[in-house]
This record gives sequence, structure tokens and C-alpha cells, in this order.
Amino acid sequence: MNMRIAIAVLSASLSVIWLMLMAERRLPFDVWMKPYWGDGFNPPSINFMIYSIFILFLCYSSFSLLSECKSEIIHKFVSLFCVLGRNTLYIWLYHLLIKSFIADRFPNLVKSSIGIRLLVFWIIVVLPVIKKQLIFGIFKFYDMYIRMEKERHVL
Repeated sequence: MNMRIAIAVLSASLSVIWLMLMAERRLPFDVWMKPYWGDGFNPPSINFMIYSIFILFLCYSSFSLLSECKSEIIHKFVSLFCVLGRNTLYIWLYHLLIKSFIADRFPNLVKSSIGIRLLVFWIIVVLPVIKKQLIFGIFKFYDMYIRMEKERHVL
């Protein structure tokens, strides 16, 4: 536990320092790699990749510490992020599709209030998770059906 606390504190402090240095443009890595990588948007810049590694260590150590807590509220908070983590691929794959569909059908949502934007964000996160659960439910039902058919023909 002490090691995770040390990693969390170290990665949090390094990520804050790195972010401040990136904001002041004091890190030379992107300048050195510009001829090879471009402006650093896609693929991301070297500075941003190093920053994301610090954030990865911070999140891992923080959530591993939180998962050991006895509090029910903290346990539900960690469980929510576990669900998001298990469905990250589907959220990443479908969010642009859903976003472009919503933007095409409802162009005024871009200029609307923050509440509508949060609703759209929620839809972008929740719909891929529901779609994944439906697909896996169909596969599970199909496997159960095939198993029942095999058992019926064996008898």
C-alpha cells in the first residue's frame, strides 16, 4: 500500500510539473520530432505521450488504493469506472459514429446549452455500452439455444 501511495504522489506531481512545462513550451521533444511527427495532433506529440504515461500511473495507483477502501460509496464509484473500462473499446469505436449522427440530424445542438451537451455526451457513452451488452446477450442466447438443441438430439 505504501508503494501505491508513493507512485500516486510521484505521478501526480510529475504530471502537474510536465503539464506546466508543456503550457510554457519549455519541453524540446516536440521541436526535435517535428520533421518526423508533424505538429503533434495525430499522432500525438511526444510531450503528450509522456504526460499520458504519468496519468496512467496516477489512475492505476489511485484506483487500486480506492478499491481497497471499505466505503460503499467509494466502491460504487470504482465499479462505475470498471464498467467504463470494460467498455472503452466500444465507446471509442462508436462515439464518432453517434456524434456525427446526432450532429447531422440535430445541427442546433452544437449551439445549445450545457445541459443538452451533457445529455449528448451521456448518449455517446451509454449507447455503445448498451449495444455491446445486447450483442453479447444475443451470442449468449444463441449458444444456449445450440446447447439445448444438441442435448435434445442426443436424448
